[in-house]
Amino acid sequence: MSFIVTHLISLTSFVLTLVFVSSLLRAKRQSGSTLAWLFIILLSPYLGLPLYLLIGTRKLGAKSRHKKFWRMKHGPFVEKTIHLQ
Repeated sequence: MSFIVTHLISLTSFVLTLVFVSSLLRAKRQSGSTLAWLFIILLSPYLGLPLYLLIGTRKLGAKSRHKKFWRMKHGPFVEKTIHLQ
């Protein structure tokens, strides 16, 4: 029974590593940051995956998403004139 549990944990870790590495490679990041995260995740997946989830992903709040959408729609200079916060 212990062998099966160990195998399932290893397999799950392998699949999660593949998923996070592929998402990391698709993200628009600086190359040094991408390379550092790749090393951390590939060399130590049990430590690297939780660290990447905690501090590596970019989480935009509703306010930031709204500002980004506003800039895309109206341009960056309109924001300064109406003081969008």
